[in-house]
Amino acid sequence: MLSTFRLALRSLLKTPGFTLVAVLTLALGIGANTTVFSWIERVLLNPLPGVAETSRVVALETLGPSGGTLDTSFPDYLDYRGQAKSLSNLLVYKERALNLGSATETERVWAELVSGNFFDTLGVRPKIGRFFVAADRADESAAAPVVVIGEALWRRRFHADPAILGHTIKLNQQDFTVIGVAPIAFLGSFNGLSFEAWVPVGTHSRLMGESGLLTTRGNRWFHTLARLAPGVPVESARAELADLAAQLAQAHPETNRGYSLTALPLAQAPNGAQSLLAKPLLLLLGVASLVFFIVCANLSNLLLVRASARQREMCIRQALGASWWRMAGQLLAESLTLSAAGTLVGLLFTLWLSDLLRAFIPDATLPISLTAQLSPRVLFVGSALALATTLFAGLVPMLWIAGPNLIDVLRASGRAAAITPRAEFFRRALVVTQVAIALVTLACAALAAKSAYVEKRANPGFDASGVLLTTLKLDTSGYTRAQSLGFLDRLQQRLATLPGVESTAIAENVPLGLGRGSWEKVAAPGYVPAPAEDVRVYRNLVSPGYFSHMRIPLLQGREFTDADREGAPRVAIVSETFARHYLGGAEAAGRTFSIWGGQRILTVIGVARDIKVNSLGESNQPYYYVPIQQSFSSDTGVAIQLRTAAADPMTLLPTLRAVVRELDPNVPLFEAITLEDYIAAARFAQKIAASLLGFLSAIALALTALGLYGVLAFAVAQRTPEIGIRLALGALPGDIFRLVLGRGAVLIAFGLGLGLLAAGGAVRGIASLLYGVSPFEPALVAMAAVPVVLAAFAACWLPARRATKVDPLVALRAE
Repeated sequence: MLSTFRLALRSLLKTPGFTLVAVLTLALGIGANTTVFSWIERVLLNPLPGVAETSRVVALETLGPSGGTLDTSFPDYLDYRGQAKSLSNLLVYKERALNLGSATETERVWAELVSGNFFDTLGVRPKIGRFFVAADRADESAAAPVVVIGEALWRRRFHADPAILGHTIKLNQQDFTVIGVAPIAFLGSFNGLSFEAWVPVGTHSRLMGESGLLTTRGNRWFHTLARLAPGVPVESARAELADLAAQLAQAHPETNRGYSLTALPLAQAPNGAQSLLAKPLLLLLGVASLVFFIVCANLSNLLLVRASARQREMCIRQALGASWWRMAGQLLAESLTLSAAGTLVGLLFTLWLSDLLRAFIPDATLPISLTAQLSPRVLFVGSALALATTLFAGLVPMLWIAGPNLIDVLRASGRAAAITPRAEFFRRALVVTQVAIALVTLACAALAAKSAYVEKRANPGFDASGVLLTTLKLDTSGYTRAQSLGFLDRLQQRLATLPGVESTAIAENVPLGLGRGSWEKVAAPGYVPAPAEDVRVYRNLVSPGYFSHMRIPLLQGREFTDADREGAPRVAIVSETFARHYLGGAEAAGRTFSIWGGQRILTVIGVARDIKVNSLGESNQPYYYVPIQQSFSSDTGVAIQLRTAAADPMTLLPTLRAVVRELDPNVPLFEAITLEDYIAAARFAQKIAASLLGFLSAIALALTALGLYGVLAFAVAQRTPEIGIRLALGALPGDIFRLVLGRGAVLIAFGLGLGLLAAGGAVRGIASLLYGVSPFEPALVAMAAVPVVLAAFAACWLPARRATKVDPLVALRAE
């Protein structure tokens, strides 16, 4: 066995050109597919790194009367946890940004408020120390002020000092005792985000000054995860949870009537990276699979060329007594050697590309983490792909050399045996298929590129240019509601006087980020919701001057002023879609609507042009704004925005920091970014699809050109005597050039015809996954054919030109 592989290695090294092309071809296919699979594993198959058996973890989502998904209230969670038999345990969590350190040395860390069983349910074990226990009373409002920190924070901030256990750190100016360190692999319970601290949910009032979150059944504030009981399928858990929700609706009709509960696999959960990236990644996997087929076809052609050149050698061996099985084993050993080399190079290629996804992550205030790794599953997939490719491609020459008649082959003239018509047809069919697949991949890439372009050019409804954005949260510095509002007033007045500042604004939410913002259920006099209609409407708290600052036109009424503050009549500005949907589309100014189940009545003082709130591809949605002075709460985080005519808005940042320090040196600013960079998050998925599909289609095009070149170059080599005779009988070089080029043109034409049909179907299939494209894009498909034609004819030109250089005397003498 070892001698067979040594012989195979020597044979491959004797033809370095063939070996190099074959290994690189295989490596490109393996690298592209394993890279895409590594991203799919990270986002869809292993969405919570460091968690045991994530396939048994499900997300619990409350279903509202309209069918939309909601979070869960803490009292509901306790009832479900005590009664659900199909679940071994349930947990709740809520993400929050906290200030770590003293007032003069503060950094922002992203933390999760979690139930006491959080780590036990997820199957995470501490790096050092311990996690929450019953003695911490983690699920009670009087929970002990303890904290678990992440290993990354432990190493960065505390230099991996094991003595940190039992020591006190400051979180939002409150003392918390460190009881444990979570392992580096564990990032938290929100797919795509990386958290560095975990505190008991019962400490929320100490940290945030919030009350009622653990006792109010109608306050659906918490995300919920659960682990399925052993042997229980998700369908059974879903049915039981629906029954339990119906029982709660009967027991608490004032808060739970019409609400249900369902269990979803993590890959289908509405919150997390999977909700944003699942469609682009599956599309990439489909295109990568097409690239892999081209690799198989190319490798088959390469091995056929190699086998045809060795046919006389194999037949002589057989004549001397070598069995077919011995020769087949030799060819198989060569294929496996190529497989090993291609796998190694392909996995190195994957290592290089595995962090490529990180390059597309937009700047955001959230702690995004999407790093893929070469896990055992990814290594297995890469090795399996390489083995399948080489076995498939190696089978073709093994079957082919078994057929020829020994006497006919040995009598054949020339140094190389002629390829059989069946094998020649097979090779040409592979090339035709490669051309068709290349056209399909380019059409998909063109469709994604158009979608990204259309989305980039889409009008968000506001002007993001020239705006500096930064955030602050005053309750973490010990501010009360009244103190916070006073600070924001002074800050905005001071910023408005700075040189180079055209306008300022303060808002709770910034549109087109990764966070979806806040919403309320609305009701309007005379409006009757349709059955199962979702009456949740997103809203924003904004300062006076916000609309002129953002350059959002007002269609009716006026902007907020300094008079719209606490104690004044409660007012709102609504979007034109809100006015049309809830207020009948007539003159909306002066009309009213209510929120909080009718507890708060708002009077409309203006109608603003619609803007894109959550994504550029969304249809216009109802939206409304309220004055920040009337609805601000102590825990509200705000975004400070400065508009400038300067080329780079970031030049205002040092001045902004100086003003904040002047007003209060204990208030830190976080996440400074331009508004244009911030809203790039809205184009995240489309940018990934367009860029990576373009990359894969370029690989497909290069491999197709290589395959076409190989077919024609081999044909020229086989027909060299014929070409010599034609030239000796008076044929001109131009005649020979057209002869070879015509053969390539026939293959290209068949491939383009097949590809146009397939591309039309592919466009119809993926148009629904992309923004701004239609299922019928003939011009786009035709444009995708242009680079295919150019690359294909470039591949044909070289063999055709080589054919014109044949010397008739040399060719005939060789024959």
